[in-house]
Amino acid sequence: MTNQLWLDTRWVIEPQYLTAVSSLFGSSSSRLDFNHPSAVDTINRWVSEHTRNKIPSIIQQGSLSSETPLVITNAIYFNGSWATAFDQSRTEKDFFYSHNGDVATVDMMSAPNRVLRYGTTAHAALVDMPFSDSHMIMRLALPHVSIDELVDQLCPDLLNEWNARMSPIAIDLFVPKISLKTHYGLNSALQSLGII
Repeated sequence: MTNQLWLDTRWVIEPQYLTAVSSLFGSSSSRLDFNHPSAVDTINRWVSEHTRNKIPSIIQQGSLSSETPLVITNAIYFNGSWATAFDQSRTEKDFFYSHNGDVATVDMMSAPNRVLRYGTTAHAALVDMPFSDSHMIMRLALPHVSIDELVDQLCPDLLNEWNARMSPIAIDLFVPKISLKTHYGLNSALQSLGII
């Protein structure tokens, strides 16, 4: 994970702010002329380099203007390997049923008789898939309620309840191969903090 502040050359930023951002978040800063088209290319190149080309660009030409004093970029890259890898020869086409009732044919990985931490609650059936880094897991939840209801109820108390219900058990695990990509707009969150 790495952070970078991009400051427009025409704006003045208090040095105390830059010092605080550097000490609290490990962020460095660079000055760019946001009116020059190369500013977008410079920021996108930085993001691409810091995500091993997984995110080739983050902003488009025309995103910056003379009204833009500061751009904050945060690059997070995670490349984990499972503690016990799936046997590729067991991956087969199968049906996946989405929360809205759609059915898709996907590459389904399988691991028969694998001992994993498993639990069930009123909300979901849960399984922990550990990564080779023993401090990291992926917890999968198969909801017993709608996905929206499950997400709305997520809170520390619910996660603690889930943790208490987990115990090792041998299960036949089927997991679709997935690729996740999302985009978050932070304008409303930053406005509520009084930043913009």
